[in-house]
Amino acid sequence: MLWPVTVLGALVGGLGGALPGALLGAVVGHALDRHWRLRRWRDLPARLAELRLGDSGFERVLFLCLGRLAKASGRVSQAHLQLARDLMQQYRLDEAARLRAMRDFNEGKTAGDLAPLVRALRKREPARAAELLDSSWRMAVVSGQLNEEVRTLLFVWAGEAGLGQ
Repeated sequence: MLWPVTVLGALVGGLGGALPGALLGAVVGHALDRHWRLRRWRDLPARLAELRLGDSGFERVLFLCLGRLAKASGRVSQAHLQLARDLMQQYRLDEAARLRAMRDFNEGKTAGDLAPLVRALRKREPARAAELLDSSWRMAVVSGQLNEEVRTLLFVWAGEAGLGQ
C-alpha cells in the first residue's frame, strides 16, 4: 500500500527542508491520504476530480451526468428538463436541493470528463451506480434518438460503474 500524497509530501518537504522537511511533508501527506481515503496512485485522479467539481454526492453526480447527456443529444429540450424535474420530485428534494440540482444540471452541460466521479460513486455507494445509469439511460432516450456521443458517454459510465454495456 503506497499512499500517493505521503510520497509527494515527503519529496516536496525534502526538497525544501532536507530530512526535517521530508518528515514533516510525509506526516502532512499521510494525514491528507487518510482524510481523502487514498490508498493507491490510481485513486488520486478520481479524488482530484471530486475536489475540482466539489461535493460528489449521488444527486450531484446524477444531475451533472443528466445535464451532460441532455447537451450531448444536441439541444436541451423540454422533455430533458421535464425528466430532470420529475427526478427531483422522485428523490423528494427540498427547495435548496432543487436549486443545487438545477445548478448541477446546467454545470453538467459544459462539464468535461465525469467518469472519475462515476467511478468514485461506485466505490462509495455501489448500489447507487446502477440507479445513476438507469436515470442516465432515461435521459438519453427521452429525445427519441441516441447519437454516437450519448452512446459513448453511457458505455464509458457503465464501465466505470462496474456494469455491462
